[in-house]
Amino acid sequence: MTHAEILEQIKKLSLNERLEVIDAAIHLLRDELTLRVHPSTLQDRKRLLS
Repeated sequence: MTHAEILEQIKKLSLNERLEVIDAAIHLLRDELTLRVHPSTLQDRKRLLS
């Protein structure tokens, strides 16, 4: 699905549903950024160092 398609689908949601999607996306980004800053496994640390 392209960015444009995703945005079109989001436009069809109610305001509360849009806010829920945004909140979920922020949580996913925060979790991913946290793993990049503080990798949880040795394998993750090695991958980031390479």
